[in-house]
Amino acid sequence: MQEILVQLAVTIVSGCVIALFSHWLSKRNISCNRVGVMLD
Repeated sequence: MQEILVQLAVTIVSGCVIALFSHWLSKRNISCNRVGVMLD
């Protein structure tokens, strides 16, 4: 059961990090298309 909670926490944290990172990039006026290519 604890492993599931850890996996869930990691997923949520990484999602928040990606959201913050993309928000930071858009504030710096960097093309979102380039970010999409890097994430692919």
